[in-house]
Amino acid sequence: MTNQQLKAHCEDVIANPQDHLDWVVDMARVALASLEAVPVAYADAKAIMRMLDGGTRFFTAFPGTSKTKSIPVFIDVPVPELKPIELPKETGQIGNDFWLGEMNMRSAFIQSIRAAGYEVKSL
Repeated sequence: MTNQQLKAHCEDVIANPQDHLDWVVDMARVALASLEAVPVAYADAKAIMRMLDGGTRFFTAFPGTSKTKSIPVFIDVPVPELKPIELPKETGQIGNDFWLGEMNMRSAFIQSIRAAGYEVKSL
């Protein structure tokens, strides 16, 4: 699913709330806000690092980018661009041990997901 497809799906869910559970509509609203997030300002990376390291509680943001002010500041957290993942094709040759074949397929899927730059959190 691409970001455009996700956006279209969220818009459909929001436009037809009677067809969905309330929490699904709420999640669609959050996802759509994240998909449409745009920077409201830009900040200096060193100032942000000082704040994160506890040196200060604030940093100054500016309306446009410059050589030093290049870190975008968002009100809503943007959704990362979704990348398609090419999954291995099942050969149908599981062998005598079905469980071993299933585990090999699972391992191949996990490797494909990691190769695309995503993290697999639970196995």
